[in-house]
Amino acid sequence: AQTVYGMIRKLNLKPGEKVLVTSAKSNTSLFAINALRQYDVSVYATSTNDEYADRLQEMGVRQLFVVSPEPDTSSIMAAAGMFDCVIDPFFDLHLSWVVHLMTYNARYISCGRAGQYHGIIDKQSPVLEETYALTDVLSNVVVKNLQVIGNCVGVTEDLAQAIADYTAGRFNVVIDSIYSGKQIGKFINRSYNARGRFGKVVYKYDGA
Repeated sequence: AQTVYGMIRKLNLKPGEKVLVTSAKSNTSLFAINALRQYDVSVYATSTNDEYADRLQEMGVRQLFVVSPEPDTSSIMAAAGMFDCVIDPFFDLHLSWVVHLMTYNARYISCGRAGQYHGIIDKQSPVLEETYALTDVLSNVVVKNLQVIGNCVGVTEDLAQAIADYTAGRFNVVIDSIYSGKQIGKFINRSYNARGRFGKVVYKYDGA
């Protein structure tokens, strides 16, 4: 919540803008989609499959685009047009192509990368460090006056605002499952190994 509230604060959203959220089923993106419900913006999202598409639409996503590692940006553009803002939890997976979907003076923000640990990401995944990809990204940034913003966590006020909104019922948190007691193994397995999870996996201490 603190990370997402920091990202949204830095984007300085304006009424009527179109926001694209990548990796819609990641926890960061789920928090972002829920937080964006308080703003007068149109939210679109991408994912590698359409599982939970109905739930995402219930959360306010106008349209979910199913994408591959090298998506057809022209079809997304034809369906939704250009975007004013992009919220992306994994810049190494998406930045190289979402710049083509951003309108002039648009803002892009990311809080991390998928390939931060060696060996986790498939070698077929796009790598931003490749010279041609980085050159293309920066060319679009210059020509279209784009803002590329980084975000690491947030400030205390972001967390305080998120808690206040949650308490007031303005901000929802998607919970996948809750474990307690001796279910530690199930909690860890669901957290890190279950590809079909949707939302936060919680371990609830019994207070003993």
